[in-house]
Order: sequence, then C-alpha cells, then structure tokens
Amino acid sequence: MKSYQFSTLRLAITVFGNARKARSWMSRSQKLFCDKSALEVMETAEECERVREFLNRIDHGLIS
Repeated sequence: MKSYQFSTLRLAITVFGNARKARSWMSRSQKLFCDKSALEVMETAEECERVREFLNRIDHGLIS
C-alpha cells in the first residue's frame, strides 16, 4: 500500500468514526466515482486526492 492510499484510509476512519464504517463507505460504489468504490479508484495519488476531497466535504457537512 502506498503512503497516499494509507493516508486516504486514515482520513476515512477519522471522518466516519471507526474502521468498520470507513470500510463500508470505501467499499460501496459511488456515482461520483463512475459507480466504482473509492477503493477501486485509489490507484494513483491524484485519484486518492479526489477521494480525500470528497471525504473532506462529507466531514464538513457539505454532503450527507
């Protein structure tokens, strides 16, 4: 696992409060990611940044 992937997973745990909830969200397909899961799209640093931006929007209440 690359460091940018690990930091994205850590952010998801922070946003969702625990690893189980984070894993559930990260494994679910999302329209934003063309019906792929966040885990499926996190192949490059740029894609991880896109996932982190989305997680930050959730954390700040911009997306429910």
